[in-house]
Amino acid sequence: MILTYDPWSDGATLSGGSWAAALPLANLQRLPLAAVARSTSAAEAATQMTVDLGRPRKLSAWLLGPTNLTAAYRYRLRGYAGALTDEVFDSGRLQPMAADRAGLGWDAPRYWSGLTDGSALPPLWLVHVFAARVNARSWRLELSDVVNPAGYVEAGRLFLGRSWRPSTGVAVQGNGHEVEDATWRSPLLGGGQHVRARRGARICRFGFDHLPDDEAFGDVLDVMARAGYAGEVHVISDPADGPVRMQRRAILGRITRMDALTLAHWRRAATGFEITEILA
Repeated sequence: MILTYDPWSDGATLSGGSWAAALPLANLQRLPLAAVARSTSAAEAATQMTVDLGRPRKLSAWLLGPTNLTAAYRYRLRGYAGALTDEVFDSGRLQPMAADRAGLGWDAPRYWSGLTDGSALPPLWLVHVFAARVNARSWRLELSDVVNPAGYVEAGRLFLGRSWRPSTGVAVQGNGHEVEDATWRSPLLGGGQHVRARRGARICRFGFDHLPDDEAFGDVLDVMARAGYAGEVHVISDPADGPVRMQRRAILGRITRMDALTLAHWRRAATGFEITEILA
């Protein structure tokens, strides 16, 4: 699990590419998600950006979304110790939604398109998980989605911040994922109902039974203090998730429940969280 919070990117200098004057890169540094940054075209020269955090910061994941990216998008991410100098990370050119053709028959749509079907997924996030924290001051993101039918690329939030990677697995009890019921219902005099479907927020619950004391009263207490109930957090349930499951389970949200840190046994503590997705 990776929980990202207290985004340094909100105070970063964003530049590069070609972005609409009315929908600039600065929109990525604040809510609402509907106030997007939008490129002036889908050309690769327009859909890139540089992020200068001011000084080196250790990141566990690079997060951008929600976007209007199609399943055909590709990207390259590079990190630098200085202001775009002294490269310390290069992802290479990646296509995260590429389909695995192994075991597919020739009549399967993914066999011919080479892409994972994203039609049933929420708007795509670019989620790049680092094998180990990368300490970099500046970043260059090169996006490629030239076949995007909208003719541009847009995104709602850039989220590069502090992170907590729990050292133990989640507790068996009390963890899970669900979608809240946001259905609008109105009773009728005749006994029926008017029902209108609305998108419900995803909810992620998790807890820990035996976190080391240093971690509980260090990283966990820091999450509680810095994010609280008002700040945004991003949770990746399993960094090893494949592209489809990553899109379904990783969410940007707010903490809607956090349990007190309790002393479970000798030098071990227990706690739990509930995170509810931010939809707008």
